[in-house]
Amino acid sequence: MRKLMHILPFMESEELKELAIKVINKEIKGVKLIILLPFLRRDDLNEIVDKLIENKQGKELSYAIPFVSTKTIERIYQGVKSGEIEGVKPTLLYPFLDKDKLKELFNDLVQAATDNPDSEDDELDMEEYELEVESEVEKVENIEVPEAPETSKK
Repeated sequence: MRKLMHILPFMESEELKELAIKVINKEIKGVKLIILLPFLRRDDLNEIVDKLIENKQGKELSYAIPFVSTKTIERIYQGVKSGEIEGVKPTLLYPFLDKDKLKELFNDLVQAATDNPDSEDDELDMEEYELEVESEVEKVENIEVPEAPETSKK
């Protein structure tokens, strides 16, 4: 796939769009959608996003977020908020929302916390975070570091 990545900037936009649609439809395996996204035109990205939403491919939709228009971000956010779009964490959208939407969201979250002071949402998030950190630490601790070869001194 690395060789494919090197040629993508030189391909025609229509070819990239067709390849992306084939990847989404699982007609082509071994090519990841994420490597195509930076090279797609904005109009093509909107079509790709529509296809991902239609196919309920939230994870792949998450990959497109940094490359789509503000209008599309708003549409994805509303879909996630309403439950129409699943598999996309709302926090992924925060850096791309406009200031008014962020302020509205902030006020909604503060109000929700005020209305439900005993909610365990924050605690669950912290527990998930701690489990994730522990998992990563275990991976690092289990890595065997080879010893450096001895060097001879003359």
